[in-house]
Amino acid sequence: MRGSRRRGIRVCHSDKRRRIDMKPTPIFKNLLAMMLAGLALTACDRPSEPLDNTPPPPAPPLEPAPIIPPADPKLSAPAGDMPAPVGEAIDKAGAAVDDAALTTKVKAALAADAGLKSLKLDVDSMGGTVNISGTTASQESRDNIGKVVQGVEGVKTVNNKVTVKPG
Repeated sequence: MRGSRRRGIRVCHSDKRRRIDMKPTPIFKNLLAMMLAGLALTACDRPSEPLDNTPPPPAPPLEPAPIIPPADPKLSAPAGDMPAPVGEAIDKAGAAVDDAALTTKVKAALAADAGLKSLKLDVDSMGGTVNISGTTASQESRDNIGKVVQGVEGVKTVNNKVTVKPG
């Protein structure tokens, strides 16, 4: 048998060597033509005259910056002097940021305590009053939560709604 099949490929065992067709394809010809045209056009970008090495003329002197008049006092009033709706909105936004920061501080303090960091507690704050809810296994742990929260800077009052469920 002159040939055998192995994995779907016919293998010839003849003395003739396989020839590879090296004829250029139309795509190759077009690609080669474009590359040669690109190289020829790059040379067109060169200046035909020699470069002038003289330094550029000095820049004109800078003019002083114009003086900006002070802003209209009505437009730059502090939040306390603004019309009521605008001032209230700014105060509410500031209070919301303060409450969020306080809630973050309380959560960080509870997470830092080794006995409390494993508890799942809900913390919310408004105007310095912190509300805590969740469950714990002992009254001692509930009392410790209140002490830790009361020790956080900015906390005025603590509403400890944590329930004790032994077990």
